[in-house]
Amino acid sequence: MNFIKILQRLSTIATILFISYILSQLGLAPLLTYLNINLSPLIQNVPETLGGLLTLITIIIIVMFLVIFGIGYLVFTGWKHRKQIALPLKLFIAFLLGMITFTLAGLISVLIKIPVIPIFVAVAILWVALRVISSHIGSAKNYISLEEAVERVKPLHIKLTGSPSVEIVEAELQPSDNTWLIRIGDLEYRVEASSGDVIGWERLSKV
Repeated sequence: MNFIKILQRLSTIATILFISYILSQLGLAPLLTYLNINLSPLIQNVPETLGGLLTLITIIIIVMFLVIFGIGYLVFTGWKHRKQIALPLKLFIAFLLGMITFTLAGLISVLIKIPVIPIFVAVAILWVALRVISSHIGSAKNYISLEEAVERVKPLHIKLTGSPSVEIVEAELQPSDNTWLIRIGDLEYRVEASSGDVIGWERLSKV
């Protein structure tokens, strides 16, 4: 059965149980007490039974949400530039990808009847798709040149060292992080490769 449909049905059942529980606790019970009507023990246990079922179904729904999120995050690892995305947006994207994955798995299950396999296939398809797209986006970006990055670093370097001398020891472009790493002496600078902003620096320990 489709994972998403199960989640929807459980959510519907949980909503019905919750409403029934609230009505029985806030409406029926006070009314019967006011009318001095004593119910049989079996009927009196109905609210407790509803509460127990509601708790159980809620736990199942939470577990299913965690599974969806986990699968979605696994798919999301295919996106090369995810480190640049804010955490709240990452969580939202991971959950959305999880929903998409299980929806796709439901379609694939029409062709592949073996349990669980459609989920693995859907994860693989989406992961590869994200990897290819993110690679294309990364290669299409206009990064600033090393010379431009060094020019952005110079004012900060002079301020930190008091020396106008800028001798590059090492420089490396990291497309996955969208940054230039530039080492001048014992100082390492991080420059945002698209905007040219200096986003950090650190003094390297001497070996």
